[in-house]
Amino acid sequence: MIESKLKNGIYKSVNRLRKNAIYFIYNDKIMMKINGGMYKTNSNFMQGKWVEDLKPAMTEQFDKVYEQLKSW
Repeated sequence: MIESKLKNGIYKSVNRLRKNAIYFIYNDKIMMKINGGMYKTNSNFMQGKWVEDLKPAMTEQFDKVYEQLKSW
């Protein structure tokens, strides 16, 4: 079994080019909110620092929302 590299939670961008990006991570799936849009992405584009845990409602809806997003 492969261990998760990123902790579940909300991350905010630390890269000055993506200063407005917010990442939501749950079970190794990553959603990125940037430039007013929401996309699914992968760890190659992940440039944020952990700021807080996901809210319970976010974890309940995560997979449903994730599957509806376009890839970045």
